[in-house]
Amino acid sequence: MAYEDTVKAAAFLGTDGGICFATEGFDKALKRVGENTGNTLFQRALWDLVRIPKLSVSPGADSREFLRNNCSHLIIPAANQINPNFNMEYWTNFIEDVDLPCIVMGLGAQSDQVDATAEDFPFTESVIKFAKCLSRRTATIGVRGKYTQDVLSQIGVTNTTVIGCPSQTLNNSISGESIAKQLRNLVDGRAVSVAILGGTLQEYARDVEKSIFDLFFFDKKSLLVLQTEKRIMNFVYSGKLDANAREFMNWHRSVVVPSLGLDEYFHFMALRGRVYSDARSWVDGMRKVDLAIGMRIHGAMAAIQAGRLGICVAFDSRTHELAQTMAIPYITAQNMKNCRSIQDVVCATVFSADEFDTRRAENIKRIDEILFDLNKL
Repeated sequence: MAYEDTVKAAAFLGTDGGICFATEGFDKALKRVGENTGNTLFQRALWDLVRIPKLSVSPGADSREFLRNNCSHLIIPAANQINPNFNMEYWTNFIEDVDLPCIVMGLGAQSDQVDATAEDFPFTESVIKFAKCLSRRTATIGVRGKYTQDVLSQIGVTNTTVIGCPSQTLNNSISGESIAKQLRNLVDGRAVSVAILGGTLQEYARDVEKSIFDLFFFDKKSLLVLQTEKRIMNFVYSGKLDANAREFMNWHRSVVVPSLGLDEYFHFMALRGRVYSDARSWVDGMRKVDLAIGMRIHGAMAAIQAGRLGICVAFDSRTHELAQTMAIPYITAQNMKNCRSIQDVVCATVFSADEFDTRRAENIKRIDEILFDLNKL
């Protein structure tokens, strides 16, 4: 084959599933992964699923002309970009300037309400323009669930299919029965090691977060996995603590564990806080726990892909939609607030082994269909 006939690389808008704080610098690395290390899970999964050559790119770091002239596709491991609080103008301009066919996986709409209706979604002009920009450049947008599909249909974006999240493909050996067995084994509550998935700190969800800490924080085997709050994450990673971080962490302590002294809180964070910069090490790290629970769905997915039990506390449309679409174990925020023991958590958790296996097979089939033409290049 002549050099000029070889397959062009795809431009992958994200990481290969990992960053490096040591070489890139903490703030820069975290920014590159979207200020949320949970993104490494679905970025790694999609990176593995795209079989043609690819290069990791960023809207702010790569020449749009170079990508337009030298790449075949723009691969977008999407998240909750259909969000009225986001300004998507910069992303839209980047996609329009590159002007390549797009592969979009995992796009989601976000509302603070679990029972939000698609008809009432508060669109902004920049989000509408972004969604239509994607729609014009792809045959099918892979969306997180039926709610997102219905939201997008309100603005005429109908070339969508429900796939859940690519992270469900990281481990092919997971079965619904293996998850159900672990859920049953939790009932006695003995010798259980728990990873608390440090969640949202928005005012409307703080009481839910406190209920999770109340139940699991004081167990000597508990860990705290952090994804987004960089002042706490940087302390856990590097031990650095300036005045601003100290003030914020003291506030965090007052919200989630007010009975704990500040020195004890810092000791816990230094000893049992965890920050994962790579999806692979994160999944491996979850092999050491029996349960990961919290309002971070990708934290729950890391545990599930490790062959452990992950339970998502569904507190908004985003977490509820993904949990239902992939049929992973979940508990509603209200029910979580009412739990007083691990037995209560087990009883309140929604899960069906058969439904998990069925949904997973259906979702993966749709993912493969979206990628079929690209992967045969």
